[in-house]
Amino acid sequence: MTDNRSDCGCDSARLRIGFVVDHELNAEECAEVRAHCETCAECAEELRVTATITDKVRDACAECPPEDLKARVYGAVSEKIGKPLQF
Repeated sequence: MTDNRSDCGCDSARLRIGFVVDHELNAEECAEVRAHCETCAECAEELRVTATITDKVRDACAECPPEDLKARVYGAVSEKIGKPLQF
């Protein structure tokens, strides 16, 4: 079996998929990658998976920590070192 990925632009597309997902390419470059993904199932799947993972990470990072987290961390550290921390 021959690997035709470089023939169909897979190498270039795969290098740029993360940039497409993060909106870091200009419109023309983004369109090139998306057009390639419309004709290549493997790259389309990589684009889909990369977008899904990126969205999940963004969502997880968007959650606000509990308001008392800082106090709890300082309290735990103070207890461990045996003296109160100032904050």
